[in-house]
Amino acid sequence: MAVFPCDWSGHRYPGPQRSVYITSVFGQDQETCKLRLCQTHFRDFVNVCDVRLARIDGDSQVGQTCDNCQEDKSYAVYTKVFDQKEEPVYFAGDLCARCWQEVRVELKVASGRVLTAL
Repeated sequence: MAVFPCDWSGHRYPGPQRSVYITSVFGQDQETCKLRLCQTHFRDFVNVCDVRLARIDGDSQVGQTCDNCQEDKSYAVYTKVFDQKEEPVYFAGDLCARCWQEVRVELKVASGRVLTAL
């Protein structure tokens, strides 16, 4: 049984939690948030990443325009997802301010906890 409720919708769930980290970079500022997710909402999170971001591989490139609408890039967004007993999977995207706000809502970033550097 997970100790904490699912950050996606606040419900309790049986089984292990999955963790995701979202880092947004705007100029020199960056913020990282962590979400604890149940299995179902973890899959929903990964599905949004698959649609709105790109899986990082050896051919990943940093762009100057938004990956979704081709406007000027304002944010770089990175996610690191941990499924149960699996290696992490990484996603990244270059986004304009409007698209970042849309993705931020779709990924439920506001439901997570902001991590602070020690």
